[in-house]
Amino acid sequence: VLQVYAKNTTARHLYEQLGFDYMGGKSELRLDQCPPSAQLPEQPPEIASLFPFSAQHWQELYELANCQHHTQAQWWRAIRRNDFQSTFEQQVSEWFANLIGRRTVYRRCVQITRRFEAALLLTVQRWKGEHQLQMWVRPENYGKYEEQLIAWTLQTLRDYPRLPITLELTTEHTAALEAAQAHGFQVERSLLTMRRKVDE
Repeated sequence: VLQVYAKNTTARHLYEQLGFDYMGGKSELRLDQCPPSAQLPEQPPEIASLFPFSAQHWQELYELANCQHHTQAQWWRAIRRNDFQSTFEQQVSEWFANLIGRRTVYRRCVQITRRFEAALLLTVQRWKGEHQLQMWVRPENYGKYEEQLIAWTLQTLRDYPRLPITLELTTEHTAALEAAQAHGFQVERSLLTMRRKVDE
């Protein structure tokens, strides 16, 4: 298994000739600042279906993230529970950062049954730094909720400092990549994972 940047086409073609196949990848995107209110996208009618959830609902979010991570990617780099299950100390730190006005975390989901169909985690910086957006959508719902999640994020950030916004997506989630780029996000880098099967 090896990793190569998508822009390094020479290396990619060489690895393909050597028998390496594409397994998946991650794209890092950035928006320099939230657009002025007059340029923000209108919230689609279904925006009301975005519900808040707490850190205690980490299992639903963890299950959603796993659904978006296909089998080969899980074999190479599995989704870690610790990235979703906040410790008591982390929850206290999040509460305190919000109390003193340093940082606020928004959690929103699309929930039709008990499971999450889509979700976002938006970490908003109030003083300095970068806002961070994470979003997940079940593969069978690709193309259905991405625009809604991006619109809600930009509408929410209009009340905060116009700092850069970062977003990381899987390269397979093209609907999210297209929705983000339509609103000004630029792909900074894409790191692809490739695998070569070795004959026994």
